[in-house]
Parts: sequence; structure tokens; C-alpha cells
Amino acid sequence: MSERHNEIFDFFTLISALLLSACGGISESPSESERAFISIGLTDSPVLDASNVNIHIVAIELLADDAPLDVDGENFVWQRININRKIDVLALRGGNRTMLINNYAVTPKSYSNSRLILDPSKSDITINGGTHPLDIPLNVGSSPRIAFDYNLDTSDRLDVTFDFNLRASIAGNPQDGLCFDQLSALPICSPLAL
Repeated sequence: MSERHNEIFDFFTLISALLLSACGGISESPSESERAFISIGLTDSPVLDASNVNIHIVAIELLADDAPLDVDGENFVWQRININRKIDVLALRGGNRTMLINNYAVTPKSYSNSRLILDPSKSDITINGGTHPLDIPLNVGSSPRIAFDYNLDTSDRLDVTFDFNLRASIAGNPQDGLCFDQLSALPICSPLAL
């Protein structure tokens, strides 16, 4: 092939690639019209004697039914949604809720589980006038799992509220130390079409 033919071939290859890319033929992620959207809020019922219960939520993770295994082939890969927010859960009494994510775009598919990733070093409780750290024992782990069994189709909008049940989650006393005992949280709202 002559040098002139190589230049023409390279030119048409470049133009073809640009046109294919511009038309959506090469895509790294689905467009907004090919997504589903979720909103997740948090609420709680009161904990006796506490004036503040601050939990630091690092992330929410979702587990898809078709989740791949990690590089070691031992654990499923969770879809992570970073939150990085400290929340006074007692402010969420009486039906109040705070939004952790709002209309967050996800790939339409079936999801079977979710979990909150907490940072115990940034979580605390104020009780009887004193502020105490909220530890998470190793056997409990820092990620309470929450039932999240939803099949999301393209353009679906899901609105769920998690009830972070502190009354069932906190154990101990201020003198000996307080800790998350079981990290109880449940979804309390059915999915809503928005």
C-alpha cells in the first residue's frame, strides 16, 4: 500500500471512530434514559435518656443479584455510593427522615441486599450530659445489612426509608462503655413510583 493510501485509510479510520463515538456507538456507561433511580432516607424512633446519637455514615452499598466476585473470587462486589455524613439520628424521630441519596442513578437490575458502612471513630452518643464514643465490636462489624429486594427496570424510581433502630442496636451503659450491639436497620417504606 502506498503512503498516500495509508494516509487516506488513517483519515477514514479516525473519522469513523469519531462518528461512532458521537452517535453513542462507543459508550462506557448507560445514558440517563437507560438508568433506574433510587432515593434512600433514614429515620428512627427515640432512645431513652440520650440527647444526641451521632452516626457517621461513610457509604451505602448495594448488592446486585448478578454481582461478580472480587479478584480473589471469595466475596461479591458491592456497588458503593459514598455518603460521608454525620447524622444525629435522634433528630429523625416522629416520622422525620433525612435523605442519604436522592434520585441516584443505578443500573436497572435486581438488587438483593444493601448495607450501611459506618465509621465508629466518628460516631458518638450524648447521654446524662456526657458524650461517649459508640464502639462497634469486631463480631458485629461496621456494616449493618438491610433487606433490599427490588427489581428495578429502566426509568423506575424507587423511594425507600431505612429505620435505623437504635433502641435495639445500642448496648452497655455510660460508665462501662456504649457500643452498637447488633446494628439493626430495616426498610420501612414500600417502593414508590415517583
